[in-house]
Amino acid sequence: ATALLLATGVKRRVNIYQLHRFVGHRLQNSEVIALIKFVRQHREEINSMSTEVIHNTDQNRYEIWLDGEKVGHADYSRMPGQMHLVHTEVDPAHQGKQLAGILMQGLVDDVRATGGIKLVPVCSYTVMWLKRHEEQHDLLGVDIDEAVAACRLPKSGH
Repeated sequence: ATALLLATGVKRRVNIYQLHRFVGHRLQNSEVIALIKFVRQHREEINSMSTEVIHNTDQNRYEIWLDGEKVGHADYSRMPGQMHLVHTEVDPAHQGKQLAGILMQGLVDDVRATGGIKLVPVCSYTVMWLKRHEEQHDLLGVDIDEAVAACRLPKSGH
C-alpha cells in the first residue's frame, strides 16, 4: 500500500515515501557540505600551525609540540631490540587536528632513521594507526593481527 498525499490546491498526488526520501537526501547533502567545510577549516588550521615531534629519551616518549606548546605524547617501554608503544594521548583542546597521526608519523620516521628497533604496538591508537599504514609494517616486531587481537579490537579486512 502506497501512502499518497493530496495537498489542497495541488492537482497531482505525491508519494509520501518518495517525498520523505527526497527531503532526507537533501538534509544529508547539507550535512555533508557542512562537514566538508569543517574539515577544510581544520586542514587550513593544521597547515598554518607549526608542529614538531621530539624524542624525549629521558621520559621514554615522543612528544608533539604545537607552536611551542607540548600538546601530546606517545609513551614507550624498551625491550632488547624493541620499542613497545604503550600509551598515546593528545590534549583534549587539540583533538581532531590529526596531531596523533602526525606524532605517529614522526615516531616511525625516527625509528626508521635510527634502525635496529622493531615496534610493538600495545595501545589501541598505535595498533590501529599501524594497521592502516601497511607501508610501516616492516618496522613491526609482531604481526599486526596479533596486536589487534591483543587489544581486543575488531578484526577487519583493512
